[in-house]
Amino acid sequence: MPRRLPRDVDHRCLDSVLRHIGCVKLRVRGSHARYSCPSGRVTVPIYKVYSPGLLMKIIAQVGLSREEFLRLYEELC
Repeated sequence: MPRRLPRDVDHRCLDSVLRHIGCVKLRVRGSHARYSCPSGRVTVPIYKVYSPGLLMKIIAQVGLSREEFLRLYEELC
């Protein structure tokens, strides 16, 4: 059974993971941040805590698997 995504991922941790995989923050406008990633551009809402469903969609857009994200999350946050 795959491990579940944590429920306490905040924007600071998500930003750390995205920067670690090579994403560059292009701009912040309102409550959204736009990143340029190796897989293309990704827009991420700036939340205090991300729901597992939204987090899974962001992870898929940047081209990470759940296991890769969890490994990076444990290393960086």
